[in-house]
Amino acid sequence: MDPTPARQAARLNGTLMKSSTQKTRRSSRSSSAVETVVEHIKQNIRHGRFAPGQRLVEADLTAELGVSRGPVREAMRRLAAEGLVLIERHRSAVVRQMSRDEVVALYQLREAVEGLAARLAAGRVARGPRRRRIAQLFRRLSAAARRHDITAYADGNEALHRTIIEIAGNPHLPELLERLRLPILRLQFRLMLDQDAVVQSHADHTRLVRALLRGDAAGAEAEMRRHIRRSGELIHALPDALFRQGP
Repeated sequence: MDPTPARQAARLNGTLMKSSTQKTRRSSRSSSAVETVVEHIKQNIRHGRFAPGQRLVEADLTAELGVSRGPVREAMRRLAAEGLVLIERHRSAVVRQMSRDEVVALYQLREAVEGLAARLAAGRVARGPRRRRIAQLFRRLSAAARRHDITAYADGNEALHRTIIEIAGNPHLPELLERLRLPILRLQFRLMLDQDAVVQSHADHTRLVRALLRGDAAGAEAEMRRHIRRSGELIHALPDALFRQGP
């Protein structure tokens, strides 16, 4: 006897659910592989193994990570969207390297926008949890500077700037500043910091935090703008080999 319509429907439904589950599992595995590749490349850029301008060889990544080419290619597309790599036509991807002109243009914008963030934050940090967060982050930054721990100092600097942006309270600032503070810009030059640069940077941060904690909006903006301008000048003075040449 032929199955009843109800049984046919149930069997079809079960088949569709099984197929959907299998697709979901495959999608989850693929997504996990892509995340693995993305994080691997970011970490290796951060620690200097993949240098700006270096070619990322697809075959090397698949062999090292034990993944297929699909996740590697998707990871490259994602990293390209984040501004970390450039995908060249008919060639493999390369770690993005910025030109001097790009650095100058970005720092001009950062000076204005982060200056505004500091001004807004100063009006919202006078007391309570926000004040404690700024003070705690500054203590961590100071400890890293005393230990001459450049990596920890760079991480603490990042956390302090991110917190000031958050405290500023303008919902558009985080996204705007993240676009201006391109990850590759930070990763490209954070390893170039020397102890003299840390000393100067920490002096800038000390004046900035003091202005924030006393609620001095104009002073906080001026100190932030001075700090960003000085950082841009420091990077601009680095050797030509660290910058992308040509158009």
